[in-house]
Amino acid sequence: MRIRRGSIVLLAVLAALGCRAAPVACPGWLTPYPGAAADDPVARPTWIEISFSAAAGMDEVASHYRGLFESQGIPFVLRPDGLGVTIRGRRECDLLIALRESGGRISGRITCAVLPDASTAAASAATAPAETPNRVVRRRERPGGNMDAHTRKVLEEGEAAHRKRIQKQAVFDEPVRPKRKKRSGEPAAPGNQ
Repeated sequence: MRIRRGSIVLLAVLAALGCRAAPVACPGWLTPYPGAAADDPVARPTWIEISFSAAAGMDEVASHYRGLFESQGIPFVLRPDGLGVTIRGRRECDLLIALRESGGRISGRITCAVLPDASTAAASAATAPAETPNRVVRRRERPGGNMDAHTRKVLEEGEAAHRKRIQKQAVFDEPVRPKRKKRSGEPAAPGNQ
């Protein structure tokens, strides 16, 4: 059993190494904001990330990227994300631009990830588990539904026992008032004699 599992892992690793694609690169049309200081790009086989900072306002940097997106026919949507804004697009790669403003400067991160080709997308869709809702509400069968007589009888007995226990506990729902002690020379209260 151990040999099989080891050979399967080895085959998977060899297949991954043999099918490695060329590293992704940012599209040529995606030019940085003029005057921005860019850090060295971080490249992985499936994505590349470039960080930059610029002494500019959010509006100027966003309008720069708006012009680039519109020149390529990519819809430009600026979305607030709590810390700044993000811009997404898909053409040569799956593009994410995150912009944050702090102290009159803009720091940004451009991430360009490989788009899945049709065969990869179909394979991942076939192997992906079916989506399930976050919260599944199951209805309890009511007596008399699609159940046999024995199940119906057991459920009815359980509900009757539950009602009986609740009725026994009803005495604790009433407030308890201690009886007043009779002081000497004080007339007795009605009901406490």
